[in-house]
Amino acid sequence: MTLTNGDDIFDLSGIWQYAVTAEADRDCPFEDFVRWKPTGLYNAMLAPCFPYAVRAVLWYQGESNTGDRAMQYGDELKAMIQLWRVKWHQPDMPFLIVQLPKFDIDAIEDGGWPLIREQEWNVANELENVATVVTLDAGESNDLHPYDKKLVADRVFNAAMDLVYGRQAQPQPAVETIEVCGDLLRMHCVWRSRSDERIRSESRRLMTLDGDAPQEIEFLWRDCATSARAEAWLDGCDIVARMTARRPDEVRYAWSNNPESGLICDGDGMLIPPFRLTLPTDDDKGIHA
Repeated sequence: MTLTNGDDIFDLSGIWQYAVTAEADRDCPFEDFVRWKPTGLYNAMLAPCFPYAVRAVLWYQGESNTGDRAMQYGDELKAMIQLWRVKWHQPDMPFLIVQLPKFDIDAIEDGGWPLIREQEWNVANELENVATVVTLDAGESNDLHPYDKKLVADRVFNAAMDLVYGRQAQPQPAVETIEVCGDLLRMHCVWRSRSDERIRSESRRLMTLDGDAPQEIEFLWRDCATSARAEAWLDGCDIVARMTARRPDEVRYAWSNNPESGLICDGDGMLIPPFRLTLPTDDDKGIHA
């Protein structure tokens, strides 16, 4: 064991000595926060801010909602956005949501992390002037608070340039349609601005962050609650997966707490959001995401 300070290295091996300098003969006082009190968050911390001017809101939250009530998160978030817009007298106040990154400690698999990410994304599609930023690559498997905060800030800044300031920014790719073509499933990706303007994608291509094949595509069979990793690859703006002998009910991407292998992005490093989509039946030609 050594201690390194610049070019100096100090040997710390051997027997250590210690000294007791203070003793605590009673427990520390109970820690009490106003946010734990009924109406504490709203009356004590939010309402006093209503008289002040606000240009936009940056919302980074959701970890504490990943339990049994995860399915309620989307409705609660929409209600909160609408309330804040009323209280600030700004019916179109921009709202920027940071989608939950990856995380793998003390989090039960399928305990709600993918559900929260899905609803964070859906809220941006259901309400005007709301954008969701994908940050799967910014998280830590062993730390709730991502180390790379600059990457998160850059993504939010990019979204704000478009949604808040009306300036040109990198568009967000996302899967829009899926189609079964023989023994292949094609998932087609499009690019949109944060204000939901579709961007020409003829010259754009999908890739993975680590240069590996897409590793987070899987099929699901609902009758037996069984899933299996799909053989998948990228073809221009499409994600292609080989169909299985037994037709699956659903295709999912990055549907886990801690997806990290073969994450799909475009040439600018903008990640596509996690998704789950029901496969079209034999009578359907395709399905919109």
